[in-house]
Amino acid sequence: MKAATFFPCVLLLLLPLVAQAAGPVVGAHDLTITLDPARHRLSGVSVLTLNAGDGERLSLRLARRATVEAVTCDGAPASPAFGAGHLEIPLPHPSHGGTRRVEIRYSCLFDEPLPQRFLNSEEPSYGISGIISPEGTFLGTDADWYPRPAIPAERFTITVDAPAGTEAVTAGKRLKRGTAGPRSRSVWEIRQPLGSVSLAAGNYRVRERSADGIPVYTYFTAQNDSLAERYLAATVKYLRAYRKL
Repeated sequence: MKAATFFPCVLLLLLPLVAQAAGPVVGAHDLTITLDPARHRLSGVSVLTLNAGDGERLSLRLARRATVEAVTCDGAPASPAFGAGHLEIPLPHPSHGGTRRVEIRYSCLFDEPLPQRFLNSEEPSYGISGIISPEGTFLGTDADWYPRPAIPAERFTITVDAPAGTEAVTAGKRLKRGTAGPRSRSVWEIRQPLGSVSLAAGNYRVRERSADGIPVYTYFTAQNDSLAERYLAATVKYLRAYRKL
């Protein structure tokens, strides 16, 4: 009985410490990345809106090879510490007691070599964590390709700018997709917190269909685009079946 009583007491004591260690809550995270496949390079601008409340420091994960170019908090330059894949940003106390806006400008190379032989076809990434190349882009959940807070943002939008002909796909709802001149652009929105997000981009052929108002897409290369109609039909079928359940 004593052990059963003691255990929840310990949890109650630790909960404030856990919340404090996690840092301020990110209400909105707006990320814009520009892909440069020829140089294996990503340039990003990450804007995090922190909910009202105390918090002296914002802790994020970011790729070890990243270069943090500038950080501001409410428009004023901040003095971040970055090393070993961890970005620490000191936060001034908000004078108005409201939200705070942190902007991070960064860049990073993702030039993992492609394996010469794909030995395990059961692993979709074939063991690749992050690569940006003319042949295609894949940034996995463990690549830390964007500044990632300890607690995922309540709303996360991702805008991808890439060379024309490049289609990008990531998690969430696709809000926009189009090409203007030499660049393509797509915008995605995630309305539920996700621990980490992956991204793929390449010379995909995009096919679309609606399943009772739910948009369904396929992103296939020219080599397997013939499968698109089969996948679209199957997806519509399964969506309708699960909605009935």
